[in-house]
Amino acid sequence: MNVPWLYSHSAATALPLALLIGAIAVRDVQGTPSRLHHPALMWLGEVSFAFSMVHGTVITYVKQLLGMERELPVLQGAGIVLLYLAVSLVLAWVLYTCVEKPAMRAWSRPRRRSPQGLGHSPDSPSRETMASTSRR
Repeated sequence: MNVPWLYSHSAATALPLALLIGAIAVRDVQGTPSRLHHPALMWLGEVSFAFSMVHGTVITYVKQLLGMERELPVLQGAGIVLLYLAVSLVLAWVLYTCVEKPAMRAWSRPRRRSPQGLGHSPDSPSRETMASTSRR
C-alpha cells in the first residue's frame, strides 16, 4: 500500500485490523472455539481499560525514580520495559478489582440475551411490529 509516511502506520493497518476485529467478533457471536478464550487473555481484556489509565503515569514515575534521562543498553532497556509492564499490570488489576468491578456491579444492569441472537432483547419490538408500524 502506498500512503504518505505520516499516515503509513495508521492508514495501512486500519482496514486489515477492522477486518480482523470483525472476523473475530463474528466467530465469537457464533460460539466458535478460539485461542482468544484463554483465561490469561480474558483477564488481560478485563484489565485493559484500567491498564490504559495507569501506564502513562507508571512510565513517568519510574523514569523519574530511576533518573532515566539517557539512553540505555538493550538488555537494561528491555528490563525497564518489563518493569513498566509488571507495575502497570499490578496497578491495573488493583484499579479493576477495587474500582471498576464494584462500580459495574453498583450501576449497571445485566444484559438479557434472547434466543433470536444479537440485536434483539425481550424489550425490543419484533421485526413484524416494526414493519407494521412503518407502513402506517
